[in-house]
Amino acid sequence: MMRKTSLSLATSSLLLSLVLGACNQSPRLSSPEVSQQAMTSASDDAMVWLNSQYRTNGTSSCVDSYQDDKDIAYTYDMALAVHAYLLKNDQGKAKNILDSFKARQLSDFSDTSQWDGGSWYAAYHCNTGSTSWTPFHEEKFTDVGPTAWVALAAIAYRKKYNDAAYDDMIIRAAEYMSRNQWKTQWGGDGGVNFASNRLQTVSSTEHNLDAFAIFKNIQLIPALNTLANQRLTGDFSVGTSLGNADHFLRNQVWNSAELRLNGGRGDTKFPTDMLSWGAPAFGPYNDNLYYSVVRHIVENTNPSHQNAFNVNGYGTQYAVDFIARTSDKDSWFEGTGQMIVALKMASKFYRSKGWSSAAIDSKMNTYLNAMKNVQAYTKANGYNGMGSYNGGLPYSWNGTNNTYFTMLKNPSVAATTWLIFAEAGYNSFYPDFVNFY
Repeated sequence: MMRKTSLSLATSSLLLSLVLGACNQSPRLSSPEVSQQAMTSASDDAMVWLNSQYRTNGTSSCVDSYQDDKDIAYTYDMALAVHAYLLKNDQGKAKNILDSFKARQLSDFSDTSQWDGGSWYAAYHCNTGSTSWTPFHEEKFTDVGPTAWVALAAIAYRKKYNDAAYDDMIIRAAEYMSRNQWKTQWGGDGGVNFASNRLQTVSSTEHNLDAFAIFKNIQLIPALNTLANQRLTGDFSVGTSLGNADHFLRNQVWNSAELRLNGGRGDTKFPTDMLSWGAPAFGPYNDNLYYSVVRHIVENTNPSHQNAFNVNGYGTQYAVDFIARTSDKDSWFEGTGQMIVALKMASKFYRSKGWSSAAIDSKMNTYLNAMKNVQAYTKANGYNGMGSYNGGLPYSWNGTNNTYFTMLKNPSVAATTWLIFAEAGYNSFYPDFVNFY
């Protein structure tokens, strides 16, 4: 067990007020009741849509990220699909996708000044023809985040089936991340940089949360840890890499004044996944991340990450936006699913302390009901000029630019799989197919 940082007196006082607030306040928002239709089989309907996006040509398998004509499979999305198939006991599809990743893991240098070995491109074309898995030209980058998520999917498969078939793939991905880390031993801040072939001085908190989870998961699987430490030594060992990621998260991007993670090295923006990503990835080893979710989501402070929107026939719904903002607000359903998992984890943590989780649970149910109602509405009525979404969830409701990229309104793998995880209480950062939140 890693030693947790001690809290300052000021922070402790703030946390005490949050605890008392969670115990004594009535929830600020009532939870819109989920419709009877939405209660029936949200997760099963989501899988129907996900299966419709699955493509195979006999030698490779992938999942098309959006219901559109662009034929793009984002690496992160395909990794999420593996988790969903594992949750639904579809070993065949999960294995087919992982085998396709294994065959396409980069094994050499695309540039002699860069370390690409062990990574994947951020996106591929996904079809059943001869060009299946051709790198998507606009995303021909080897970013840390997507690579980490493939490794997490492989770890999930290993944990569910006790199958070491992807151990080499996991270790090579971990080495890629470690070699892109600005080590404290070298005078750095411990952060994993964004990619090997772009943004080499940028270190996003999101990617470092991913890296922390990868190194920690390897440590938690004895046989995998032994093999990894035979291969990765010195400054690149699992323990050293984990310690660097931990240092970066605790000391470089933790904003103690606001009880939250900053967006990255030199980036003080507050994207919502600092909460929805932070608690599942780092919360089990740093209680501050649970307090952070309660502070900024349950207490609903200004600026708010929450958005209210109307669904015809279902009334006002509440979801999270991609980033705290006061104009052009939107509902981001991938992040809402993530937030539900984070809130379920915070609820369990509060109950373990003997504190009331009523306000946390109310907020969680508000978001889960909204996702189910959006699913039911778009299945019955279509949306965005399209026919039935067939159980898929739109990536966002309004299709705004979130200050990082423009979100789509089409049915998406990211939003749909996170609905599955949210309903199950499944933490994909530390896969466990027995104990759920």
